[in-house]
Amino acid sequence: MVCAGGVVGKDSCGGDGGGPLIKERGPGDEDDIVIGLVSWGSDCGVGYPAVYSRVSKAMTWINSVLKG
Repeated sequence: MVCAGGVVGKDSCGGDGGGPLIKERGPGDEDDIVIGLVSWGSDCGVGYPAVYSRVSKAMTWINSVLKG
């Protein structure tokens, strides 16, 4: 798990579960990195960070599924 956010008005909210936490690396989307997937949070945009599942911890499984 990883916590991110905490900025008032910018947060994941109800219905966002499974959505990405992305690190932008430059202009455009092609080099962005998915860091996490929305897991849960205490409220929407009230200044507390949300909790994300850390994608790097599941990369072995993700790659095995993608390869079939």
